[in-house]
Amino acid sequence: MLQTTISNAGLDFHPLNTGANSFPLNTRLAFAASSEPLIEIYDTHCYQRVGTIPIKDPIIGPVKAAYRASTGQLVLVGATARGVVIATLPNTFTTTCP
Repeated sequence: MLQTTISNAGLDFHPLNTGANSFPLNTRLAFAASSEPLIEIYDTHCYQRVGTIPIKDPIIGPVKAAYRASTGQLVLVGATARGVVIATLPNTFTTTCP
């Protein structure tokens, strides 16, 4: 269980995540909505928060992660009270979990 900052938070895994031992390391990520205006990033190997992405408004619904094959970037989409937020994560992001 992930200790997110909001109950019933929207959550999605990296589209290439194959589980706790997913490789390369940048694929073993999960993304969760927060009660604050940010998206929380978790490592699915150690289940610890390893980062956050600041956004304008808190996400109040689902979070969806999509992989852009042409660039290797991750695109995160979430619903807020004032519309939709789209965040792009570079393909160089990796986890710091042991």
